[in-house]
Amino acid sequence: MENLAVLTIIAMCCCVNGKTIIDMSYELGPNSTSWPDNQPFKLTSIVSGNQTGGFWLEYNWFSTNEHRSTHIDAPSHFFYGSQRVHQIPLENLIGPGIVLRAHEEAKNNSDFAINKDYIVNWEAKNGRIPEKAIVLMDFDWGKRYVNLDNNLIFNTETYENISTYHFPGIAADAMTYLVMERRIITIGTDTTSLDIGQATDYPSHVICGRNNITIIENVANLDKLPIKGSTVFVAPMKLHGGSGVPVRVFAILDEEPQTCNPSNIANNPNRLSRILLFFIFIIVNIN
Repeated sequence: MENLAVLTIIAMCCCVNGKTIIDMSYELGPNSTSWPDNQPFKLTSIVSGNQTGGFWLEYNWFSTNEHRSTHIDAPSHFFYGSQRVHQIPLENLIGPGIVLRAHEEAKNNSDFAINKDYIVNWEAKNGRIPEKAIVLMDFDWGKRYVNLDNNLIFNTETYENISTYHFPGIAADAMTYLVMERRIITIGTDTTSLDIGQATDYPSHVICGRNNITIIENVANLDKLPIKGSTVFVAPMKLHGGSGVPVRVFAILDEEPQTCNPSNIANNPNRLSRILLFFIFIIVNIN
């Protein structure tokens, strides 16, 4: 009975640390979001079928513009002589995630631009943005990507006319503040462009380009990230000479202890096996 009591206490107190991974990318394919002057995505089968050696083989050819679906803008996209895709250091693609959540502002004004005062007020409430952070702007725009309707994503009735676009972004003073005073390494947005839809000279793009700051556009699932407490990973192909490239972006939430919910443990074979091995160890040593 004593052994059973000990095991019961252990089972009640046992907590297992786990990590949550958030996929922040949309699929790359023929229906992916892109600006209207780009060529369509193509995936062409070269080989697909059973081979004479008794094995299955398939491989394809694909073509795409650089700035389609979830992608990065390399600094060279808007500033001559800055880093191209293959020149971006890996250390600029991994960093603590900071989410600027502006749902209400974007809802009330589709041309809303985050300015310096907005960020200063954000820091007063949430703490200083750390150096080498990856800042992500969440305008709740992801809900517009459900059916990949470009009129909805670009917030226009005439997708082919870029002068009619209305979506939020970041103002030049805020971008300068993040680059020069907070020394961020990358900035992302859940819209299709860093600057607002009505921008004509794209000042925030230019600031990023001049300072070798990478931009991520069409970021998914930002509503699943906390404003702080994650590490963001940006994984582009090392495209030689590219001004941009589709990417896989994901975040790992900071590790937190999880309560010992029996159903959670039972549904996780790895956790269950570790706990069972621990119990066996205890039983052997008690006896």
